[in-house]
Amino acid sequence: MGSTSNKQVLVTEILRHIADQYQPLLRNCALSRVQQALPKKTITGKTNPKNNAEALSVVTLISVLLYKSGRTKEIYMNDFAFQLGQLCSAMDEIHIGYCVSERSGSIPNTLLGNQVYGMALLDHAKAMAFMATRVKPYESWVRRIRFKDDKMADKVIKNAVYAQKWMGKQASEFKKSLQKSGIATSDSYKAELMLGYLSGRPFEQKKDAGKSNNDKGEKK
Repeated sequence: MGSTSNKQVLVTEILRHIADQYQPLLRNCALSRVQQALPKKTITGKTNPKNNAEALSVVTLISVLLYKSGRTKEIYMNDFAFQLGQLCSAMDEIHIGYCVSERSGSIPNTLLGNQVYGMALLDHAKAMAFMATRVKPYESWVRRIRFKDDKMADKVIKNAVYAQKWMGKQASEFKKSLQKSGIATSDSYKAELMLGYLSGRPFEQKKDAGKSNNDKGEKK
């Protein structure tokens, strides 16, 4: 029993160290991913092949450590922290689409989803409350843009609309999770949040398997 306990403590310590050390790298890679469809001069989160390769290795290591902690991907990918990270990424997509549509493509240094993500690393409830106060103008913009087919021709704007659609579908699940007790800002919570933010919202395959498009919009 003591040996097993010691191993769990060691796994937790390693997970904490890896998450703290590589959080900035994974955060930057996540920002780069959602901005790939933008002109290079407007991208605020830039990365390179070396960083991408390092990030992939870190993700693999974190996944192994979570597994050793009893958190398989089948568990954490359907749990609150990972999905909160996905929500933050989807919010980044919406913010980018809004900027392309309403600000002539001028992208701020800090996207709303990224700001919420930073807060969520410390306090998920505070982060969600903050986003609730800021998201309404973007939701209103999406509702307007969905009726303008000419605007929907832009890939970045189209992805923003799909991101909002996914967030709407997830709303009830997030509400249920927030009402649960025991959601702690643990080391595994932070790691799973990081993985969710890097992963982004999932592709939703259409029923017609013969078509390559999907409900996420055009691939970046």
